Amino acid sequence: MRNELSEIKKMEKAAREKEGIISLAQGYPDFPTPWTILEFVKAHLSEATWHQYTLSAGNKKLKEMISNFLGKEEAHYDPTREILITAGANAGLMATLLSCFQPGDSIALFTPTYASYFNQLRMAGLNPVYIPLKGNSWQVDLDLFADRIRTHNPKAVLICNPNNPTGSLFKKNELIEIARIAAQNGLLILCDEVYSYLLYDSEKYFSLSSMPELKNIFIKIQSFSKRYAMTGWRVGYVCASEHIINQILVAHDLMINCAPSFSQLAAIAALQLGENFVPQFIKEFVERRAFVDSWLQKMKPYLNASKPEGAYFYFIKLLHASPEFAYDLLSKQQVAVVKGNAFGPFYKDYFRISFAKDFALLTEALSRISNYFDPALGKEIFAENEESMVL
Repeated sequence: MRNELSEIKKMEKAAREKEGIISLAQGYPDFPTPWTILEFVKAHLSEATWHQYTLSAGNKKLKEMISNFLGKEEAHYDPTREILITAGANAGLMATLLSCFQPGDSIALFTPTYASYFNQLRMAGLNPVYIPLKGNSWQVDLDLFADRIRTHNPKAVLICNPNNPTGSLFKKNELIEIARIAAQNGLLILCDEVYSYLLYDSEKYFSLSSMPELKNIFIKIQSFSKRYAMTGWRVGYVCASEHIINQILVAHDLMINCAPSFSQLAAIAALQLGENFVPQFIKEFVERRAFVDSWLQKMKPYLNASKPEGAYFYFIKLLHASPEFAYDLLSKQQVAVVKGNAFGPFYKDYFRISFAKDFALLTEALSRISNYFDPALGKEIFAENEESMVL
């Protein structure tokens, strides 16, 4: 079995190996971790308990705080039995795949979807069942989902909501219907909800975890990384029934023993002191999304994309196909993006950008992309005045 880094990590690695490259490849907030979290950690880090292992399932206080946090809008999770602290969402998902399925099992995926899922499935010996989202707004095709369940007999469906890379949002009625079909066919539902906080329009996020009757089949995967600008701290969590958590705990323990203790301390601080920073983070992303959207409107001879409803990505279609576009752009304009077929086998004419960069870097990156296609158009779009560029 041959395993490789995902295309996201390959492009990010290339971007960091050479001076002058701007990376829109890997999606992480450019904000520092809120100072209140840092000060809390500094104040407690000399305590020996944060230098030692926690129980494999995680710090008791942190799990209680997560239970209270989720309980405001969702079903209650027992902190002693139904919450597992992980070293980020990826580690939580990997432990789930290794624990809850057998090699040769199949997992249904709505594509395009997060690039790392494919390597994770491969590493666990699992087979993907592709269910393409449809239309320009990337809607769920429920008939196709039901058909693939009948014909391929997967053991679970894995959902990324809001979707990475498209930013589309699975709506309440769609999720309930997905759950109905899954329950009828004995499927588990795995939902990666790391961007659930980052919605731009009036739609409110709906999680199937708010339906207690689904607890025996629903696995919620979350992270502190994006919401609190804590990607380097590597701390997340999985919520599920006691039976499922006990299975996942075995692989989790073998993989990492426990999430880093000081990162769990930072997560406690985030829940106590970090929430006030989240609205400002969202405001920044709203402005950046508007900026990218304005640029795309002027790039329509070459590019097209639907406006994301959540997360901080655009999945952009090349109107003139170029399979090697991402690497050509990296070579000629020193901008790293991720090619579309990293997110599923049907998307060679697409590429993903992250707009989780400050305006200066984002402006320069989009200017270079414009120049790749049409230097004259790029100059027109990014004509400078005394204060800033004109869009």
